Amino acid sequence: MKIIQKEPNNYQLPAELEIELSIIDSGMIITNINDEIVIILKDSKKMTSSLSELISVNLKFTYIDRPEFPAVNSELRLKTSKDLSVKYDYFFNFESEFEMNLLNEILNQKVISLFLFSDIVVKHFGIELEEEDKLHLSGVLKEVNS
Repeated sequence: MKIIQKEPNNYQLPAELEIELSIIDSGMIITNINDEIVIILKDSKKMTSSLSELISVNLKFTYIDRPEFPAVNSELRLKTSKDLSVKYDYFFNFESEFEMNLLNEILNQKVISLFLFSDIVVKHFGIELEEEDKLHLSGVLKEVNS
C-alpha cells in the first residue's frame, strides 16, 4: 500500500466521534466521515509522534466465523523509519448493516484517510489501496455472505 502525506490543518471530527474517542485510551476506529472511509488511530502523544514517520502500512481483512460473535477483523500493521512496528485491530460485526456498508464502501475507494489522534488530529495520511487489496476484501465479503 502506498502512503500519501496529507495536511491535518484544522480537520474537525464530528462531535459524536470526538466523544467516542474521548472514552478510549488507545485503539482503532473505522468510520465514514463526509462519504469518505477513515481510519482513526488513537494513542498517546508519544506513540502518535513516533508513528508520524510511517514507511509502510498493511491493511488486512479476515473473516472470523464464531457463533457468539461473527466478525470481520481488520488488522492494520504500521512500520516507521525508526523501526517501530505496531498493530491495531478493528472488528466489524457483520450483523450490523452500517458496518457491512463500511466494508463495501472500502471497495469503492481508492484512498482511505488515516488519522493519528491523541487529543487532536496529529497527522493525516492517505492509504492508497491496490487492486490486490480490494480483491482480498471482496473474497472476505463473499465468505461472509455465503
